[in-house]
Amino acid sequence: MVLLLETMLAFPGKQALVGEVARVLKPGGRFAFTVEEGRPFTQQEWARTPGADTVWLIELAELTACCARRG
Repeated sequence: MVLLLETMLAFPGKQALVGEVARVLKPGGRFAFTVEEGRPFTQQEWARTPGADTVWLIELAELTACCARRG
């Protein structure tokens, strides 16, 4: 089992993360995570948010598609 609580937004490459989880899970393994979803920051929002370089939001539809590609 892979469990991510309140950490999904800390990974900039969601597709790479899901791919790695799929690689390490044994058949029948479970992947559970909490979701903090939203549209990615605009350039102006990045500029107004010091230290936001550790937050990478993702739209729920994109995250769902990312997981679906890996089964």
